[in-house]
Amino acid sequence: MESTIVVALIIGGLSVVGTYISAKYTSNVRVIRLEWKMDELEKKVTKHNGLVERQYKTEERVALLEERVKLSHEV
Repeated sequence: MESTIVVALIIGGLSVVGTYISAKYTSNVRVIRLEWKMDELEKKVTKHNGLVERQYKTEERVALLEERVKLSHEV
């Protein structure tokens, strides 16, 4: 009867260790995926911000050119 209890304790202990290792691995994989997704989103945001800055400069230039055209027609 004692051997049954010992075997049950060993199997239970190994089961807990296996579950812990599996959970840790799954957690690490999720963290790596989230970090990768964050890096990709950061690249997209940076690209978008560059586009917004260029658009803002273009709008400033267009406004300046419109004003120049308007002044040249008045002369």
